[in-house]
Amino acid sequence: MSPLGKLSLLLGLTTLAILLILPVGRSTQLVRAATPVYADAASSCATLTPCFTTIQEAVNNAGPAPAEVFVFPGTYAESVDLSLMGSDIAGSAGDLTLTTVNASGTPAPSTVTVSPAAGQAFQAGCTFPGSITIDGFTVLSLDTDGIDLCTDGDITIKNVTANGNDSDGIRVDADPGNVTITNVTANGNSGGGVNANAFEGNLTVSGSTANDNVGSEGFDLEADGTITVTGSTANGNLDAEGFELDNDGTVTVTDSHASGNFDEGFDIDATTGDVTVNDSTANDNGDDGFDIDAGSATITNSTANGNDDEGFQSFVSGDTLYDRVTAIGNLGDGVDPEGAFIDEGGPSAGNVTIRNSNIQENDSGVEMLESGTTAGTLLVNGNIICGNTTSGLASLSDVSVNSEGNWWGAASGPTHPSNAAGTGDAVLDAANPGDLFAEGAVDFTPWIDTVSGSGTAIVGQASTISFEFKGGAGAVAFAEGPGDTTGAPTFTSATSNGTASTSGFVSGGKLNVSLTASTVGTANVTVTGPCGITGSFAVAVAAAPVAPTPTVVQLPPTGSGPSEGASGLPWLVLAAAVIAITSGGLALAYRTRRTR
Repeated sequence: MSPLGKLSLLLGLTTLAILLILPVGRSTQLVRAATPVYADAASSCATLTPCFTTIQEAVNNAGPAPAEVFVFPGTYAESVDLSLMGSDIAGSAGDLTLTTVNASGTPAPSTVTVSPAAGQAFQAGCTFPGSITIDGFTVLSLDTDGIDLCTDGDITIKNVTANGNDSDGIRVDADPGNVTITNVTANGNSGGGVNANAFEGNLTVSGSTANDNVGSEGFDLEADGTITVTGSTANGNLDAEGFELDNDGTVTVTDSHASGNFDEGFDIDATTGDVTVNDSTANDNGDDGFDIDAGSATITNSTANGNDDEGFQSFVSGDTLYDRVTAIGNLGDGVDPEGAFIDEGGPSAGNVTIRNSNIQENDSGVEMLESGTTAGTLLVNGNIICGNTTSGLASLSDVSVNSEGNWWGAASGPTHPSNAAGTGDAVLDAANPGDLFAEGAVDFTPWIDTVSGSGTAIVGQASTISFEFKGGAGAVAFAEGPGDTTGAPTFTSATSNGTASTSGFVSGGKLNVSLTASTVGTANVTVTGPCGITGSFAVAVAAAPVAPTPTVVQLPPTGSGPSEGASGLPWLVLAAAVIAITSGGLALAYRTRRTR
């Protein structure tokens, strides 16, 4: 071995010897990690250790943080104080996760019920020094909240059922910290469903339900950061709102629903922040469907029908957009954007736009109120506004309203002194103040008065027939919608020849109908919408083209082809030879085999 190799070997052996004589305890401290702790009322724990018969004992022996407690199936009649984490062992308290497992120890929700004789199923005082996650439990507390946590870290509640508790199903405060509520059910509690606060943090609710709670809101959420609600429902809460969302920052509501609540469906207070509502519904509530205070608001593809006051009401200092909304049968206004006022005071310079929407059978369809030291642009375009009792649109503003391109319930246009023949919904402004003492001016010309169709069809084949809704000089009025395209179709279709179907909504300025005609000739295709808006088009139906008959070519017999080689081979043999030659490799391989 070379001198260099000997030196390398000597250094390696020396290093190994040093590692072998290091104290074991010191090595353990360098990689110290928490050991999972188990709770099983039957004391089996599927041979997993350490195992305790109560959740409280397992929590007391959990640590150091981050610690995990796995709970085996069963009903645990105990009130678990998470503040006692690690109290029976050496080690500091901190982040703690509790997870339900099945009989083999694999995480599985809905396998454990915690139901104490008194007190909360889970509680933690505000001195808890870390984050808490509770995953998979059913909680039932007979004299108080099901879960009551207060931490100075994040709180996560997921896959939890908290029904029938004597107060709130779930009450949590992260101060400071974030709160995440996922796949939670909190129904039929004597208080509210979920009461959550994220101080100096964000709050997220997804895939959760809070229905039929007796004493408070379905979801009462407050955060200093953002509030995000997705895929959640709050119906039939008896003494308050479905959702009460309070935040000065951003609030986003998507695919969430609140119906049959005693008060508003959604009460959103983000006075200086931005609110976005999409693909959501608020029907048959005892007050407004949506009541929004915000710095700016965007409401799209959403529905508010049959509420005891307004369908959509907004108090916004900045810009407000309503796009593809439906407001039908509300006892108050369908859409009431009070752009001038925040909590009944303050000037506004924001713009208000209401477009592509279906607003019918309310008291007033749209009641537009904006004033102040400055005012923005007010646009109400491309909507169905019809069948409303007091007015289709009432301007309670000294700012002019551009209300062109709407359907007012009649091809003759709205009822207004400047439109003597108009029989549609009334437009109220300074020239027609009505009982609302309206002011300002509304420009409603042109309105939708024509529905025109186009397209051709072939018998037995699906063909697209398009309808456009036009007014005055023929400009297309409906760009999209109108109405909530995730809800019931606004338009239906029919035909005298074959079958016709439609999505029921305008897209790209056209309402498309798929027609499959059964006979040659003419198919009358009709589309029908609310309040008499209808169109019919006679489609020419042609016969399906006849497929050409294939020509059969008779090959000549052998020896009588168009050409024979010098050797007298038939032309088919020559063709085969050409193929063999042009294939190259095959011919060469054959020749090689023959020469071997």
